[in-house]
Amino acid sequence: MKVLQLVLLLLAVFLGTSCASFLNRKTQTLYLTTQEPTILSTTKDTLSVYGTQHQLKAKRSKDYLVFTLETKLGKKQSFSLAPYNSFAYIFGYFTANYGMITQYLFDRKSEKRYGYPTTIAVDMQQNPPQLYPFNAFEKTDYVLKFTPLKLMSFHHASVEMTLEKPTGYDLSTQLIISWLLPNTLI
Repeated sequence: MKVLQLVLLLLAVFLGTSCASFLNRKTQTLYLTTQEPTILSTTKDTLSVYGTQHQLKAKRSKDYLVFTLETKLGKKQSFSLAPYNSFAYIFGYFTANYGMITQYLFDRKSEKRYGYPTTIAVDMQQNPPQLYPFNAFEKTDYVLKFTPLKLMSFHHASVEMTLEKPTGYDLSTQLIISWLLPNTLI
């Protein structure tokens, strides 16, 4: 009897949860980088220490995340980050079991399905100040990318690799190599 209850409980947990509800936390840590020392302010808190590296714990939400940066010279600028569907939420649609059904039933109204960019760079020296959803101040020579979702494509499944060389804050050059598979894998 106990074994049957345990099996039913595990089955309910397996079918009753989806990836975002199970894997995502209620909060997300964001790392903010600026070129000059700034003070970070949110709607609920203000960090009173000047610095170029800030760490912000944000509650996952479908609302925009609004924060303000202020330099030592008094230049103040507000920014808002748009939420996106998290990796765990998107991954739920690609599971082979009943993931799509449980994903829709449990995560469609959940706040845990959303996320924000983890690494953010703000250039306060530009007019108007620019926000980058990556660390734009870090020098990178080359970026090697692999696209695994192309393997599950219904038409023209392929193995794809990309070599990218940043040429500035907004521009990059890419070389893409794809090998088309003879048949789709699904």
